[in-house]
Amino acid sequence: MMDASTIVLQSEESKPYFSDGKRLSVAVITPYRAQCRPLKLALGKLDFREHLPIEVDIVDAFQGRQADVVFFSFVRTAGPATFYAENRRMNVAISRARVCVYLVGSIEYIRRKRLPALTVLWKDR
Repeated sequence: MMDASTIVLQSEESKPYFSDGKRLSVAVITPYRAQCRPLKLALGKLDFREHLPIEVDIVDAFQGRQADVVFFSFVRTAGPATFYAENRRMNVAISRARVCVYLVGSIEYIRRKRLPALTVLWKDR
């Protein structure tokens, strides 16, 4: 199964970041280490990967760093929203992008868990 971040990176919406010779830095961050390996494997199969390094890491490890474009990949669709309720971690997750941040995941989960900071940032595509 392909992660939503991989799908977004292949979409028409992401093409402006990778065309016209632009060399923007790209990061995909996720709350959980278990998601990093599948993300790296999926992204490694994309044809533009050799021309555009994409960093994949967990949110906590990305603290203090930035990228031009950041994809924050949500994993949960059920269960507790402990990670998303921690203000410090959410600040790291959504403030690492210089140009654009994409929230990739389940808006239903965000609304159901009443995570207003993320609901405000979410834009359906």
